[in-house]
Amino acid sequence: MKYSISIALFNNLALTRQCLELIFQNCGEDFELLLTDNCSTDGTREYIRWLPAHNKQVILNEQNAGFGRAHNRALKMARGEYFIVLNNDLFIDEQNWLTKLAAPFAANPRLAITGLKGNPCMIVTDPEIRGVCHPTIVEYVEASCLMMPTALARTHGLFSDELEFAYFEDADLSLRYRQMGYEILLVEMNFRHLRAQSTQLLDPAFLNAIFKKNEAVFTKKWQNYLLTRTFDK
Repeated sequence: MKYSISIALFNNLALTRQCLELIFQNCGEDFELLLTDNCSTDGTREYIRWLPAHNKQVILNEQNAGFGRAHNRALKMARGEYFIVLNNDLFIDEQNWLTKLAAPFAANPRLAITGLKGNPCMIVTDPEIRGVCHPTIVEYVEASCLMMPTALARTHGLFSDELEFAYFEDADLSLRYRQMGYEILLVEMNFRHLRAQSTQLLDPAFLNAIFKKNEAVFTKKWQNYLLTRTFDK
């Protein structure tokens, strides 16, 4: 099997249906779906359990484990050569987009992560750490859609357990691999991203607390890089 597509779900059943319809329409046959439900209450759990797809694995969490942990768990079950993290609110209406994301790996053995050009890719620390798009500076690949060789992700890890629930996992992931001497790359793609469709269903106070906690962990861990934009030798 070539590709394992991991999607972490929390409600928003209509978006999930649309996302999966495009995957079945545009991705050929050589992929599996790793569908992790974070305790949805809107019928999502029932939908993915009974989804008539032979190429699926379903994980039903009994509590909302958050973004990073859901994908880390799915990685352990992945059977594909490449592991794809995908949001259910990101829609790629382009034929064979998996092949397009995977193609650069064949030409560059030091390539660790590919993602979508047009998503945030630069870390800005004033007044807070947040991602912005930049035409030439690519510091990280946003996790709304990213691809990694599965063996590499298993060897060196996917999302850090230091970061809880959500926020900063993708920037940390890219910086970790870049620090090890690997490269990242953004690929031109036709996509539409609605953004924050799951987080907007959660308590804002809870999310704000998680953001600040992860921000502090991330800032401390990467403080030298954030000041110099270079890695320690």
